[in-house]
Amino acid sequence: MTLPDLALYALILAPLLGGWGLVLADIVRRDDASRVWKAGWALTTFALPFLGALIYLLFRPAGLTAEEREAETAKRP
Repeated sequence: MTLPDLALYALILAPLLGGWGLVLADIVRRDDASRVWKAGWALTTFALPFLGALIYLLFRPAGLTAEEREAETAKRP
């Protein structure tokens, strides 16, 4: 494997891993979901890393974390 091949893999893999990490962080941070719901989604994203993260992003229920709710209420007059 040559250096250009490694660079290409890094350019492809780094954003995918970053997105996967952000999805896992979003699952853990949600305070409107039960522990079973979080565990199910976390297991799905670990079992099917990129496909599971994509499915989560597509079917993610609308909801805000406590910090996002506080920021929304602070913006309102």
